[in-house]
Amino acid sequence: MWEKVFSNVIALKQKLMKEAFFVSSYYFTVNSHESETYSPPHMKMYFMVNSIANMPLRVAHTLYTAWSLVSWVFSR
Repeated sequence: MWEKVFSNVIALKQKLMKEAFFVSSYYFTVNSHESETYSPPHMKMYFMVNSIANMPLRVAHTLYTAWSLVSWVFSR
């Protein structure tokens, strides 16, 4: 029973983290590129708000990476 629950949770987590990784990496690339080229005051505010809005995705991706590493180490 628990194996089925864990496998479903892991499959769902992998699906969500794959999407979160692509979205967060895309926004991070766009933000870092645009902030280097120009940054008027209202754009600085936009980048700050945008990076705060993307924070949960980055945190989720970091946690997923850490969890993958830990589970890989203990599965060997």
